[in-house]
Amino acid sequence: MSLIKLSKILQARLIQLGLIISLALFFFLFLTPSFAALSSNYTKFLLHGDGVSGSIDFKDETGKIVTAYGNARIDSSQSKFGGACAYFDGLGDYLILPDSDDWCFGSGDFTIDCWVRFASVSAADYFLVSQYGTATYRNFGIELYLGGNTVNFIYSVDGNTAKIANFPWVGAAANTWYHLAFVRSGNSLKFYLNGTQTGSIADVSGVNLFNPGSPLSIGCNPDGLGNYFNGWIDEIRISKGIARWTTNFIPPVSPYVLDNNSYPEIGSLTPASSSVLNNTSVSFTATYSDPDGWQNLSTARILINTSISSTNAVYAYYDQNSNKLYLINDAGSSWLGGFAPGSANIIENSFGKLDCSKITVTGSETSLTVNWAFIFKTGFTGTKNIYLYAIDDKNVNSGFALKGSVSLPNQQPTIIFISPSSGIGQNMAQQVFTTIFSDLDGWNNIQYAYLLINSSINGANSFYGYYNQNSNKIYLRNDSNTAWLGGFAPGSANIIENSYCKIDCSATTVSGNADKLVISWAITFKPAYTGIKKAYLYVKDDSNAYVGWSQMGTWELPNHPPVT
Repeated sequence: MSLIKLSKILQARLIQLGLIISLALFFFLFLTPSFAALSSNYTKFLLHGDGVSGSIDFKDETGKIVTAYGNARIDSSQSKFGGACAYFDGLGDYLILPDSDDWCFGSGDFTIDCWVRFASVSAADYFLVSQYGTATYRNFGIELYLGGNTVNFIYSVDGNTAKIANFPWVGAAANTWYHLAFVRSGNSLKFYLNGTQTGSIADVSGVNLFNPGSPLSIGCNPDGLGNYFNGWIDEIRISKGIARWTTNFIPPVSPYVLDNNSYPEIGSLTPASSSVLNNTSVSFTATYSDPDGWQNLSTARILINTSISSTNAVYAYYDQNSNKLYLINDAGSSWLGGFAPGSANIIENSFGKLDCSKITVTGSETSLTVNWAFIFKTGFTGTKNIYLYAIDDKNVNSGFALKGSVSLPNQQPTIIFISPSSGIGQNMAQQVFTTIFSDLDGWNNIQYAYLLINSSINGANSFYGYYNQNSNKIYLRNDSNTAWLGGFAPGSANIIENSYCKIDCSATTVSGNADKLVISWAITFKPAYTGIKKAYLYVKDDSNAYVGWSQMGTWELPNHPPVT
């Protein structure tokens, strides 16, 4: 074969190969389905209303800022899914979101749906959700005119002139959950009540909804602020570019997720049940997961309290993105700390400590494991529930899951001694009695410490005093044992007295260390108080555990006849 002929054959083969490659590229680039289009996120707003009851920390799963007004709040007393929802008392409560192109439906398809539960339906006229500002700034508004057995979808194409699509709703009742859906599909607008189309189809041919550039409101009519919603709203969702239902359907049986995102999930807690003493270290291993990968988890939380409440609680979270740990303050209003696991830091409130040095975090595939380390403080006693909660990077949350409990038994306080425990005194001469009480839960778990000096356990006509550790005040009983006198701090320039004795607050001292509370009482007995007396002590802690009257000593006050 000549070189010229071989060259021509090779050239033909290269041309064929190039054609094959070109065709392959064509099919790949133009005929392969577009995964971006298939996974398009139609959900533009999604509010579960989950969280700590009483909080105003509403989270939109798409990341938009939600601001609460009035008494709008998260409420765990009712919910369709997730253990909590948004509550509005009908007296000026509403939510506001900033303007967004996501509310600009134009002539396209959309779906607005949610679950509602009315607290009252008598002559009710509520606005559910709207971008319906003052005249010339109107887009749409959903009015639940229950007093008129009507649901109205109010809209405008010029921002001024209001048009109304009416749908019937007869028999709405209070304290019943209803699923509502408003769906535009092409030239049709439909209203579905509990999955069933209600009323006629509204013709919206040629309707191009106006873009007012105003905020979105939930729970009120922003035009003059009225028509306040009274009840609960759960799983409110706004979808743009899609008619999610065009025929009757079964209402949702689980919380919504973003079209492109999986829900985070709660795994296990170890140990699920335990008993721990106050002021000792305890560890819990909690697992959280996300089908999209553990790196998709934003925060992993643990709440230890008698209920889902962030006040007076041990409530901590790990921020996976920043690798930081936080603990809520006493009021449940702000987060403390911001330290890395393994760092030599303690984050604490009045109820517990988060020991960062003992906390470890590991991630593998879809699971995130946090080994939490706590020290529960004095006074945080009783049986506490342990809840786990997770949020992902799309602000989708798992809801609080009850995974275990911890028992924090209260240890009964004890009486140690009184000094001097015996002796002979002298009227009108100050005598200092030192008493010591103990509480293994910590000295500041002691609520009251009492001292009674009398011939029997009787508070009348005696020295009967007590120290309130929580308020740091000293009191003395009156002669008839019917009322407390005083209420002054140790060290203050005050005298508390009855007809038989007096206590000098300025010379009275109180100190606490570890489990011991020491009180030195500066007492002066008056001339009328004579004879052999017994010294009794009594102590009660913050959980109302107590040790009753215990005789710890005797004291003699001789009756000296007047000198003649």
